[in-house]
Amino acid sequence: MRRRNSIPRRRNAGIALVIVLWLIALLSLLAVGQTATVRTETLVTGNQVTAAQARAAAYGGIQLGLLELLRPSQARNWHADGSVYPAELDGVALHISLADETGKVDLNFASGPLLDALLRAAEVEDDVRIPLVDAILDWRDPDDLHRADGAEREAYAAAGLDYVPRNGPMQSTEELMLVLGMDAALYHTLADSITVHSGNAVFNPTVVSGRVLQRMVQDGVTQGGTVGVHDDDGADAAPPAAAARGGAVGRVYTVRCTAQMPDGVREQYEALVRVTPARGTGAPLHEMLVWREGAGFDNATGWNVEPE
Repeated sequence: MRRRNSIPRRRNAGIALVIVLWLIALLSLLAVGQTATVRTETLVTGNQVTAAQARAAAYGGIQLGLLELLRPSQARNWHADGSVYPAELDGVALHISLADETGKVDLNFASGPLLDALLRAAEVEDDVRIPLVDAILDWRDPDDLHRADGAEREAYAAAGLDYVPRNGPMQSTEELMLVLGMDAALYHTLADSITVHSGNAVFNPTVVSGRVLQRMVQDGVTQGGTVGVHDDDGADAAPPAAAARGGAVGRVYTVRCTAQMPDGVREQYEALVRVTPARGTGAPLHEMLVWREGAGFDNATGWNVEPE
């Protein structure tokens, strides 16, 4: 009788052992999953901290560039011609550039020949370039009369667009993308060569930073868009920046900064600022006009400056 009773007990013990082993296996899987989750959360948190450090460093780089612009021009160590200057802030590598907006083509003041020369330098074909120049001029002029190859409200309606030309000055360079005939690829090609903040009908060849404008200068295209030779004595230099809008005074600059952490994380900021020289014993003033931030901007706009 005892031997018969021992068989069920052994079976029960075996079943219990299997259950215990399954529980151990299940708990092990849960532990592994929890460990992986904690590890992932730790990595995410670490990445967020690193990204925050990169943003803070990039912001600091913008302030360094602004500080340079607030110095008297003869005391500046950096040129406002788009050159990239390396710096370091709390162990973070910075690459900072300053660009004088007078070294760009002002979309609100440039003549037809200058706009045509700009698009030629960007290698835009005649069948696109000629109507695009007229469309830009029609966009900014105050009337609804279209030029020979231009575009006013009827042309935009025919193209299925739900907006019409401003018939006034462009408020930003991005507005150029709304002009009939302009596309995103061409805009990004032109982006670092155009402005709406110089207030000049010509560009200053001594501070040209945009790649398309650099090509124009190399080809001997003058500020007005005609082919010629720039005088070395500066006679062809642009006049002082005009008051572009609302009686504003001062000169406008683009300050860009790329911050790169040791692990490769990068952040990029851009600021458009107007700097007004000091008067008398006062300090120079600055006004923030535009602030852009974020990684991954297109190279053609001047972002993603590679470390040297």
